[in-house]
Amino acid sequence: MRSRILRTTAAALAAALLVSACADGGNDDAQPDGDSSPPETGETDPPEGGDGEQPGNDLSEEEQEQLDALEESLAQQGDLPDPNEQVVDGEYRGDGIILPVPDGYTVDPNAYLQQGVIAAVTPDGQRQIAGIAIDTDTLPEAPELQELVDDNNQQFGEPDSDEQIDVTGAAEARQLRYDTLPSQAEGQPDLTLMLVVADNGDGRLAIFNYVAPADDFDADEAEATLSTVGFDPDSDPAPPAPAPAPAPAPAP
Repeated sequence: MRSRILRTTAAALAAALLVSACADGGNDDAQPDGDSSPPETGETDPPEGGDGEQPGNDLSEEEQEQLDALEESLAQQGDLPDPNEQVVDGEYRGDGIILPVPDGYTVDPNAYLQQGVIAAVTPDGQRQIAGIAIDTDTLPEAPELQELVDDNNQQFGEPDSDEQIDVTGAAEARQLRYDTLPSQAEGQPDLTLMLVVADNGDGRLAIFNYVAPADDFDADEAEATLSTVGFDPDSDPAPPAPAPAPAPAPAP
């Protein structure tokens, strides 16, 4: 349950920003026209004790590199600070944002590690409060606030509500609610998403949200929770993660 809702939250938060960041990322020229998937392995048996290049290993060179990179990333996680240490009096301040972390919520280190998202989650994974900020000068092309709204509407459909709101440190902010996001897996609940997009007027954008099962969503609670989000003037957003290298073209 928790991992499923985390992926939904990450999509809701990061979709618009990452779409804008990746649309002009310059990777098109590097992508091969043909099928770039690695060749299938395991069709021939590995050499038995011979002096082949990869005895007993049926991974392609590309797959081995990806595995090595994953192992290195996991090994580094132990050195990362716990974002819960930045929660004081029920509030996370850091990475350019102010985010409420009510009693019963815990900031998930994995969401931060993987996408720079500050996601406060209940123990059962049923509710999340999350946020992310980014400096527009780190993007190839800086989106306008309306573009963030449009990108999220394209992903989630027309919102059930859309209004201008006040957000700490923001020159402009919009709050949108999507009442029913269909479950992506059998046995998972439909979700309701309340989303806040904000622009501080000085080159910094932020997205915040509150996610809960649609049948148990309390609009007053969601609005009260998101009413305390804002830009943190005493910290900067985490730098965006580097884009993954394009897959090599298959050998002729």
